[in-house]
Amino acid sequence: MSIAYLGFIGVVAIILWRAWRVRSNYLWLFALAWGAPIVMSGLRIASSFGMVEPSLLVDNSTVIAMAIEALLSSTAIAYRILLLSRERDAAREQEIAARLLADTDPLTGLLNRRAFLARAIGRPGEQTLLIADIDHFKRVNETIGHDGGDEVLRAFARALRSALPTDTLIARIGGEEFAILVDASTSVSPCAIRDRVRGQSMPYDITVTASIGTCTGPLLHDADWKTLYRDADRALFEAKAAGRDRSRSAVSLVSAA
Repeated sequence: MSIAYLGFIGVVAIILWRAWRVRSNYLWLFALAWGAPIVMSGLRIASSFGMVEPSLLVDNSTVIAMAIEALLSSTAIAYRILLLSRERDAAREQEIAARLLADTDPLTGLLNRRAFLARAIGRPGEQTLLIADIDHFKRVNETIGHDGGDEVLRAFARALRSALPTDTLIARIGGEEFAILVDASTSVSPCAIRDRVRGQSMPYDITVTASIGTCTGPLLHDADWKTLYRDADRALFEAKAAGRDRSRSAVSLVSAA
């Protein structure tokens, strides 16, 4: 029996050493849970060799060790479950963050083209697409540099967010080109968007304007998107050709000013 107890202590020592080598987060739990059985085993061994007088503690050492081990093991299991829960929550947060990074434009924080199309195509009912383009953006970059141009893009994105309902799909789909999609039943004024852009604080207090082309139609399939985008882009070209800082509709091509 003494040899069996010694073997038990040896196995525990090997496991604890291995846990220390792999930097286990539960090493201290193992040590606590097995501390009582090791101590009681030591008493049994000492008693069998006449080193300790028999006593109530020694006689009941097995029961005492099992009770303490059960209590500490339950604590260890609860702690392990808590850590697993935290690891799961952290993994979910990382997954959400990665998904957001994959769906957003890193410069403006708006949707990128891929995420925009994934959410836009298939929406039921008539949809209104607005294509907004910053006027003379090349001149902006030449005047205040590309870093200043990047800040203009961020400020332009903030202007769009503040001028549109919160459920509006807004994306940066090109260099200085932005797409806006709303249900046709939602009233969105291109004129109000242009006014908000002109009133937006810009780097070096420069004045930035935008031209907007709009078109309304179904958006159930990829072919619908191509048609809607082509017509809205044509309206945008008409707005720029008319002098910029204007909006046009692909249907009527009447100024929204």
